[in-house]
Amino acid sequence: MAEKKEYKSFLYMLPVEAGAGKLAGALPFLERKSVEIWTEMNLLEITLAGGALTFEDMMPELCGKEDEKLLADMEVKQVYACDYEAEDAKAVQEIMKALTESFGGFLASDTVDFKPFLKVGEL
Repeated sequence: MAEKKEYKSFLYMLPVEAGAGKLAGALPFLERKSVEIWTEMNLLEITLAGGALTFEDMMPELCGKEDEKLLADMEVKQVYACDYEAEDAKAVQEIMKALTESFGGFLASDTVDFKPFLKVGEL
């Protein structure tokens, strides 16, 4: 019987607009064949040992007035919903460390007020 995989997720909140290609460009340590970019959907998928880490652009869904004000107050210009396999946590931490060093930003929960905020080491 196959082992049940545990999926985890978080939001990556950026203070700049950065497309999926830009994110991938900040990860030169990854093998090119493990990185897929869908420009038209602004989606980044990175294949890891246990599964894929995906970065899905959430800005189209966050266009309501309440979300826009909250994001503006937090100085957030781009939001990605990220999903990954729990067993890939160490690799995800390494990737997120590189992205936050390159672009700034922070990690948040997929909740109404985006709290609790997360540290890279908590992934």
